[in-house]
Amino acid sequence: MPADSELVLTMALDFSQIYAYLSAPAAPPTPTAVRHSQTPLPQPEQPTTPVTSLESALKVNIKDELLPVLGSELAVSLPLSEFGMIGPTPSSAPVQAKDDDGKDPKPAPRSAFVVVSVRDLEGAHRVVPKILEGFAGKAAISLAQTERREDTEIVSYGGEFAYAFVGNFFILPTDVATVRHVVDSYLKGETLAGDPHFRNSTRWQPRFVQGQVYVGPSLMESYKSWASSPGARVSDEARAFIERLAANPQPVTYSLSNDGMGSYHELHVPKSLIQVAVANVASLSNPPETVKNERAAMTVLWNIGSAEREHKEKNPASYASIEELIASDQLKKKNMDASGYKFEMRLTADGFEVTAVPVEYGKSGKLSFFMDQTGLVRGADHGGAPATASDQPVFY
Repeated sequence: MPADSELVLTMALDFSQIYAYLSAPAAPPTPTAVRHSQTPLPQPEQPTTPVTSLESALKVNIKDELLPVLGSELAVSLPLSEFGMIGPTPSSAPVQAKDDDGKDPKPAPRSAFVVVSVRDLEGAHRVVPKILEGFAGKAAISLAQTERREDTEIVSYGGEFAYAFVGNFFILPTDVATVRHVVDSYLKGETLAGDPHFRNSTRWQPRFVQGQVYVGPSLMESYKSWASSPGARVSDEARAFIERLAANPQPVTYSLSNDGMGSYHELHVPKSLIQVAVANVASLSNPPETVKNERAAMTVLWNIGSAEREHKEKNPASYASIEELIASDQLKKKNMDASGYKFEMRLTADGFEVTAVPVEYGKSGKLSFFMDQTGLVRGADHGGAPATASDQPVFY
């Protein structure tokens, strides 16, 4: 696993037991009446199980061809960006930082991938192409291309999908860039096993574990990056507090073990991470007055978008002006006035464009907003000037 892995789940599995459970046929129905007819009963059809359905689709015998080559270790690497419940709530779309020379850096691969241990490498090399052919068809397999990284071979299909064998492990990612990143990290020695954060945070775990979860320090670093970004709508005190606590990021670790006395679960969460998460929630629930007004302005924009959609359904020929929406009671003027923002709308040939700017920049708000008929709110700090369609999307 690459050293920069953000969320890793590892487990020891008995694939033979899983196969036996999934291949067991369902219990036959209990007869509800006694049959007196001399007509022979129809013979029951061969029961269909998840295993038989999968074997039929993949054109492979799981018991005889796949199980003998698999080990017992399985790991999944997931990017934290895919989990909105983990990490700070974004105030706007992330803006990618630039290198020192001003050029846009290439984003590091952050796609999910699976690692499975292999007992029989030669057998795995035979069965994997067969499974892919059953899954994607011969036409897709004909697009296979091979590239070597030292003693490791990467097989890709049309630049859209790839896999590789790294040591005694099979890497199954979602894209070619990810498998290259995994292989390159392994060849350079930049793996979790050699990462100080991982070694120090898992030192407490038993030697033999049945399952493990590792959340890297990038989770805590995301709070610091969020608090220090211009788009973070928090008070200066909350920003300084979060940045100070997140200065020394630490991982979160969990293990499942069994010493013969039953399953034992243990979770280690850094105290500073809990404090940062609470500070994040508190700053969002009790924001500065300017942020309250900005949220109120966005609510008005969303109300305008909803009212325009309703108006369009009744009047397909055109959209309505703000004055018409207020006159039809689809929009409340008191909510607009209470937001501390000034709203202006321009009707276009294809729809509408509405802008919202603070009545008193720096006091009633800092962000300026823009929304059109798509309903997507964009915004930025323009010093009180209107926002445009080129600004980043804004979320609360």
